[in-house]
Amino acid sequence: MKCKLKRNSAITLSKVSQGVGSTIGAGVYILVGTVARENTGPALTISFLVAGIAAALSAFCYAELACRCPSAGSAYHYSYICVGEG
Repeated sequence: MKCKLKRNSAITLSKVSQGVGSTIGAGVYILVGTVARENTGPALTISFLVAGIAAALSAFCYAELACRCPSAGSAYHYSYICVGEG
């Protein structure tokens, strides 16, 4: 007996959207190199360092929150603990 699977267009659309989103997201990193080579100077390195430091500080904050509130939920859960429902 053959089992026929039912097609679900919502799942197909979801997978297509995920693929397109990852392709467009990866394109950002490719374009930065091209634009940097043609249009920028040494300030680009400094701007990447500043952005990296800001991202690291944000990551340290989330790591501290995760140690203090060890449960799933990320930013929503941390806000819920601090502010409450209302």
